Amino acid sequence: MTSSSQSKTDWAVVGGGFRGIVAAALLRRQGFRVTLVERETHLGGLLYSSEWEGLHIDKGAHLFDNIDDRHTDLVFDIMDEDIVPVDVRYASVMDSGKVDGVSIPDFCDMPASQQEKAVFDLIAAAGTEHQPPNTLKELFQQMFGDTLADKLDGPTRKMLRKAPEEISPEALASTPFARLRFLPDAMTDVLKTSPLLDDRLAIPAGDDPMRPYRGAANRYEHRNFYPARHGMRGFCEHAERYLADIGVELRLGQPLTAVDPDGDGVRLTLDGGEAISAERILWALPSVGLAMIRYGENPLKGWAQPVPMLIYYYLTHEDNIGPYAYMHDFSTDHLLFRPSAIGRFGGARRDDGMTYVCFEAPTDLDSPEWAAPDALADRLWQEGSELDFVTGARPDVWKAVPVPVTYMVPKPGFNRQQDAMMARLDDDFGRSLCALDQHAFAKKDIHDAIDHILN
Repeated sequence: MTSSSQSKTDWAVVGGGFRGIVAAALLRRQGFRVTLVERETHLGGLLYSSEWEGLHIDKGAHLFDNIDDRHTDLVFDIMDEDIVPVDVRYASVMDSGKVDGVSIPDFCDMPASQQEKAVFDLIAAAGTEHQPPNTLKELFQQMFGDTLADKLDGPTRKMLRKAPEEISPEALASTPFARLRFLPDAMTDVLKTSPLLDDRLAIPAGDDPMRPYRGAANRYEHRNFYPARHGMRGFCEHAERYLADIGVELRLGQPLTAVDPDGDGVRLTLDGGEAISAERILWALPSVGLAMIRYGENPLKGWAQPVPMLIYYYLTHEDNIGPYAYMHDFSTDHLLFRPSAIGRFGGARRDDGMTYVCFEAPTDLDSPEWAAPDALADRLWQEGSELDFVTGARPDVWKAVPVPVTYMVPKPGFNRQQDAMMARLDDDFGRSLCALDQHAFAKKDIHDAIDHILN
C-alpha cells in the first residue's frame, strides 16, 4: 500500500491480541471482508513469547482450556492441530498450607462453627435480591455472604494491591475468586445441586479433570493443551498464517492515527497514510484507547490503578521441577503469587534437558522490591522450594523483568465513568462501533463475548 492508498472492508478489527485474532476469524467465517489492524509487527500481544537462553518464554502462565468444543475447535483450526496435550497438576497456597487440586481460595481449614456460619451466610446471600454493588467487597458479600467475603480480604490485597472496599466490582473478572471452596466435597456436592449455589462453589476435579465440562467439551480428551513449538508464540505465528489464508487483510506494524465517522461507517487512518473505509469497526482493545485517539484525552484517567508485577525466569534442569504446572499462592507470608512451569510440561526444553520456570510477584511501584528486583531472586526461589515447586539451589542463570502494568484495577465509580465515555463514543459512531467487553478475561469468555456481538 502506498502512503495515499485507500481500501474498503466490511469490518475493521483493531487489536491483534487473542481478542482480535478470534474476532477476525469468526467474522471471516461468516463471509465478511475483514481487515485487522495491529500496531506491533506481529500478532498475539501478551501471548507473543520472547527468546531467552535458547527457549521461547511466555509472559506468565498461559494455557488453552478444553472446556467448550466451539472454542477448542477454533483454536485447533488456527493451530492446524500443532499442539501437545498438557495434563496439569495445580494447587492453591493459603496461610494454612498448600491444597492440591484447586487453583482458587480454599478455606476448608475454618473451624466447624465458622463453616456452619459461612453456609448460612452463603444461602442467605444467594436467596436475597441485591442492589448493584458499588465495590468488590459488596459484590463478595452478595455472592458469598459476610463470612467468606471477609476471608477474601487477604487474597485480594495480595493480588490486586488494594482492599476490596477500594475496588470496583468489575475487578472480579481479573481474579480467580468467582468460586470458592470451604466445605468437605460431599457437602459441597449437595449444595451445588441448587442452581443458586452451583456457580459459587468449587470442588477439585480429582482423577477426571474433564468431569465438570462433560456435555460442553466432548471431542478432545485432555483438559488443557499448548502449542507444540515456540511456546505461545507458536499460536501467534499460526494465527497470522491462518488469518491470511482465510482472506483476512492484515495491517501489522501500522498504528492508528485517527478514527472518524464516515457516513454510516467509519474511516481509519494508519500511520503510513493508508485510509481504511469500513462499514463497522470491532474494537478489540480497551475502549479508552479509541477515546484517546478520537478526543485526545483519557476519560478514565485516575479511575483505575495499575498492578505492577515482577516476573522472574530461572533456567533450570527439568529434573529440578516438581509435579506442578502452576500454583496460585494466596499466602500473605509469601511475595510469590504464581509459579508456573507451563513450558516444561508443554515441551519447551532444550536438548540438554534445560528448561525454565516463571515466578510472578505482584508489588507496588514505591516498594523496596520494585526498586531492587535483583535482591528478590533468592527469596522467591526459596519460596518456590518450600512449595515443592522446584528443588535444588537457585540457578545461576536467571533474569527479572519489571512490568509496570499487568492489568488495570478499576476504582469504585469506574463503571459510571466508562458508561459516560461509551455514550459519547456511541453518539459519534452509532451502530458502526462494536466494543468488545474487556471484562471477558479467560479465553473461552472472550470467545463467548465475540459470539454475543456477532449474533
